[in-house]
Amino acid sequence: GGAFPAVLLLQASGSAPWAIAIGIAPAVAVAVRLGWFTVHGLDGGRFHGVPMTWNLPVVAAIHLATGGAAPLFPVALAAALAILAVLHLAPVRVPPIGGVMYLVVTAFVAATTVFLIG
Repeated sequence: GGAFPAVLLLQASGSAPWAIAIGIAPAVAVAVRLGWFTVHGLDGGRFHGVPMTWNLPVVAAIHLATGGAAPLFPVALAAALAILAVLHLAPVRVPPIGGVMYLVVTAFVAATTVFLIG
């Protein structure tokens, strides 16, 4: 969830300097967040900050929305990664996925897989 979006952004942007800076931000935020989680764990049964597992569904949704076409895809991906980097460290409380949300996530993964492969 931390490295793949950065590599995809670099590839989609032609290794533009701005993409390097933006691509590093979520990877660093994920590392800091995981360090925080290792020390503090869940806070009242909720995550502190957006989990890194949200990165890949967001990348898939942006790819579907833009068709993966330049110049829109790298710009939209960069904006989303910058926002996610902030949200990973933001003081928001996010519940872990459980119960019916497993079905929602499974349906999303199945649907995006069909669209991205087909």
